[in-house]
Amino acid sequence: MMNSIPQTRKAQLNDFDSIASLILEASGCVFIDILQSDDLYKITALLKYFYDKEDNKFSYQNFIVYEADGTILACLNLYHSQKEIFYNNNMSKLLNDDYHIKYTFPIEATINSYYIDTIGVAAKARHQGIATKMISEVISQDNQNVSLIADSDKPQVVKLYQKIGFEIIHKEEMFGRIFYTMLYRK
Repeated sequence: MMNSIPQTRKAQLNDFDSIASLILEASGCVFIDILQSDDLYKITALLKYFYDKEDNKFSYQNFIVYEADGTILACLNLYHSQKEIFYNNNMSKLLNDDYHIKYTFPIEATINSYYIDTIGVAAKARHQGIATKMISEVISQDNQNVSLIADSDKPQVVKLYQKIGFEIIHKEEMFGRIFYTMLYRK
């Protein structure tokens, strides 16, 4: 059997089961904050609810996956900062209408940049340069800045982003933790 060449591609609706744990490991604190619960079943159900819908941050439309030999090893959630308020408002409305939860999503993206909201790599695929490859592809796509936030409790992740060329431009408390806003300037 010949191994397929690893590739990145746009996520599809049927990719959810393969990437849910990657998303939750990277961004689960958001869903815990929304639901005020760490019940994994409820959190996964809410993530699936958003993933299946269009025009929100966690929609399948905004995910890129990294796949090798038919297995998804990583995912990256990306959108332009100009869409963030629209996405946040849609998500807040959906939560209110369908879950009766009032929640205001924080503005995370740096103005006039692509924003990497989430990047998750499967444990078995870490330290192989996959995250770097995916981020580098995003950086090379357009003549736009790229921003992200990094958890200060994960210094190895902060160092990776700095090695790629991101700089810390702001420090903020969210979800009970300190995050760094980081920017790659074009």
